[in-house]
Amino acid sequence: MSGLFDTFTIAKRGLNVQQGNINTTSHNISNASTTGYSRQRAVIQTTRPFGGMSRFDSCSAGQVGTGAEIKTIERIRDVFKDYQVRTQRTANGALSEKNSYLTQVEDILNETSDTGVQQALSDFYAKFQTLSLDPTKSSNRTVALQQAQTLAGALNTRYTELETKKNDIQTTLGSDVTDINSMLDQVNELNKQIAGVSAVGMTPNDLMDKRDNLLDELSEKFGISTKREKYEAVDITTTLGSNTVNFVDGNDFTGANCNRLSYVTGTSLDTTTNPAAPTLTVSYAVMGDTTNIKTITITGSAATDATQLDTIGKGLMQNRILVGDQNGLVQDVSTNANDLNGLSAYSAAGNATITLSNFNTNSANVIFDIKTGEVGGKQTVQTTIQNSMNQLDKLAAGLAYTVNAIQTGTDGTATSPLTNKDAIFVTKATNGTAGVTDTGINAKNITVNSVLQTDPSKLNCGLTDADTSGEHAGTRALAIASLKNVKMDLNKIDVTSTSTRNDFFNRTSAAGGNSGVTFKSTTELCDLNGNSTGTTMDNYYKSLISDLATVTKGVASDLANSETQLETYENDRLSESGVSIDEETTNLIQYQHAYQANAKVISTVSELLDVVINGLMK
Repeated sequence: MSGLFDTFTIAKRGLNVQQGNINTTSHNISNASTTGYSRQRAVIQTTRPFGGMSRFDSCSAGQVGTGAEIKTIERIRDVFKDYQVRTQRTANGALSEKNSYLTQVEDILNETSDTGVQQALSDFYAKFQTLSLDPTKSSNRTVALQQAQTLAGALNTRYTELETKKNDIQTTLGSDVTDINSMLDQVNELNKQIAGVSAVGMTPNDLMDKRDNLLDELSEKFGISTKREKYEAVDITTTLGSNTVNFVDGNDFTGANCNRLSYVTGTSLDTTTNPAAPTLTVSYAVMGDTTNIKTITITGSAATDATQLDTIGKGLMQNRILVGDQNGLVQDVSTNANDLNGLSAYSAAGNATITLSNFNTNSANVIFDIKTGEVGGKQTVQTTIQNSMNQLDKLAAGLAYTVNAIQTGTDGTATSPLTNKDAIFVTKATNGTAGVTDTGINAKNITVNSVLQTDPSKLNCGLTDADTSGEHAGTRALAIASLKNVKMDLNKIDVTSTSTRNDFFNRTSAAGGNSGVTFKSTTELCDLNGNSTGTTMDNYYKSLISDLATVTKGVASDLANSETQLETYENDRLSESGVSIDEETTNLIQYQHAYQANAKVISTVSELLDVVINGLMK
């Protein structure tokens, strides 16, 4: 049977237990506002009892308790709730980036002011209408040409701002590469520390909280999957198509079998050195380090491969991120099975070459085309921005080709009554040169012919070649003003560096379609027949704005719903893992009383021992 000294030991253990409870509660209160902190609690269990082990034990009444001890300090964390939060953060990250940039694009194409494209287009028609009434008046010609330049400038500005916004997105992807690699390295290092502590039977709660915070941040960048390994380490993977990319290996902290990301800094298509075997050189900053540039050269085997290589180059410049080995290098499969297959041996400088066929077969292993999270949102929203840029190009081309056809009297074919006349809209690159042309004209390079700006009298306003000044009638100026009502199918045309006015009117090949606008050459005046199924240029631009607004509104609505759902999941997780000051204060009072009670037991035992020892000696 236990004695007073056993009772003393039980009370001492009780003091230790309550001290542990008080320490844990104090730690919780101290971290009540710490981001990502999971409240902790001491898990108490009884110590091994005395007696009752066999029939010869002196404890006939059964086992006698020997007190309590703290088994472990555990954190309150639900893995499933973490999964819910991270999955929603991934969706929210993509929508947030899309909404942010689409809102900015809407501001760029804002038509509420008097300086928008719509207003400039309307004023352009109006000035040529005024010119048609009195074409001999020099000021009318000057004003009409000035308004033409204003319209061209509005298109230039809108296109350039959209292009800048797209480039800004691509630049921020470089920052994402650096941030993601840093977070992956931190998770790997925390894995190492956590496994070391867990291996000796302890629970590294605060280290696990730090790691979970990083996993939350990573999930916002892109969709991740986690798997728990021994000693509380975790794997981090993601899926690219049918390919699984391993970023952190919970069983190997050296990173030998893991991947890191690198940033594409540029692409260069070479079709002139060897036209029969064009090449695409891809430059990338290893792990985002712009001081460490490597290249991959993709080689074609036929001149027709140039188109495919150009598409690959544009895609890489949009996605911007490559998957490399643990050092960020895109290496041969013999070096790392997770990297791009088919690469030749590296040169001394660390650069490599791959055939186009091998690249097509294995590109999914290396192009980080993720579609999810902030990274995916930035990658995909560029398509919407590029579509708006393409539509501006089509509008600029439609404007230039129809106006120039009327001005010069030709649809761009070799035969024309007025082939010696100057076009109104030309490309910036050829403006002021002997070979001034509207070939390859688009929203970025459209401008007004400097010949006409210098000498407005050369503006062709009349009906015939003999009446270019419009002394008898402003028929040609009126025809330009009447373009306001001409319908055309601008969506059918392709705008490339080699597109011509004749393509706009006549091309029907697989490479592109014409606008549906036909050219009448029965008279010296270029008369245009519109496309009954098309739309006017003004309505085409309105449709561009409307479609963008619809997409932006849809994304904004999805984002609002996503944020509500994310808030619900985070509050649900916080209700379980978060610290409640009221609850912890209540617990503290309870532990204080328990501590005092155990101290009272020790005091009582001390008094009893005094009676036994001192009393019996008297």
